[in-house]
Amino acid sequence: MHYIFQNLMSRYSEVFEGTPLVEKELLKEVCKNTKIVSYKVQSSYYPIHRVYIPGFIGKIKIRCTGAQTLANYIGMLLRFAEYSGIGVKTTMGMGAVKVRKVYKNG
Repeated sequence: MHYIFQNLMSRYSEVFEGTPLVEKELLKEVCKNTKIVSYKVQSSYYPIHRVYIPGFIGKIKIRCTGAQTLANYIGMLLRFAEYSGIGVKTTMGMGAVKVRKVYKNG
């Protein structure tokens, strides 16, 4: 969770604030209050310039146990991931994200 949200926070900050700074305490709070509750992933290879790069495709379900404000922030970051991607080589199509549902607390 740490690397996923660190990457998203950095990308969001770069786009909207002009600097890729990540608030470490906020990242720590996000990681403390999120958990992968289920996943189904499989290995896959992504072709780049006649070379196949190993990776994976699949689904993960994330649960947030924090306050509603934190849950809203996490939901916003996950929705932003659909536009920015996660990780490296996103301009080549890697790191694509599709958010199925974001549930509200209560």
